Amino acid sequence: HLSMQNGDLQEHLKIIRETDVHISGPGTALMYQLFLPEGAVHINLGRTDAPCPRGYMEEYLAEGSPYLRALYYPSDRTLQPKPFTLLLHKAAQILKEDPPLPAPLGSNLSPVGQVYKAYVWLYFRGKEEEQAVRDVTPMRLYGGALWPGNGFPEVLVCRGSFNV
Repeated sequence: HLSMQNGDLQEHLKIIRETDVHISGPGTALMYQLFLPEGAVHINLGRTDAPCPRGYMEEYLAEGSPYLRALYYPSDRTLQPKPFTLLLHKAAQILKEDPPLPAPLGSNLSPVGQVYKAYVWLYFRGKEEEQAVRDVTPMRLYGGALWPGNGFPEVLVCRGSFNV
C-alpha cells in the first residue's frame, strides 16, 4: 500500500485496523495481525520450505489473539487457486456468522500447532510439570526435548525430533 511506500506508518496501521481479512505468509507481515480489529480473520499461508508440507511459524500470535479467528492454508507445497478460494469463502462465512469471542483455546492453531499442543499435554500428563502446562507457563522456563528453542512446532512434529 502507498502508506508504507511513503513511510506513513500511522496511515498504514489505520488501514490494518480497518481490515476484515488479513492474508500473510510467515514472517514480519504476520505481525500485523496483532493490530486487526475484533472479529477479523487472519489467513496464514504458511511456508513451503518447512519440514512439514507447510509450516506456519508464528502461529502463537493468532492463538494469543482471542479477538480474531485464524485460518491456515492447507498442506501443499504450492499455492493453488481452488484451496485458496475455499479459504477466502470460509473467512467470509466467519465474518457473516460473527461467532462469539473470545475464540476458544486452540481454535487459532494450525493443524501442526494442534498436534504439538496435544503431544505436550499427553507427555506431561501425570508428571510434575503438568500444572505448569495447565498454567500456560512458557516452555522456555523448563525446556527439554519438547521445547523447539528458536524453532517452531513444525520442526518437532514433522521431523519427529522429540528425543524424549
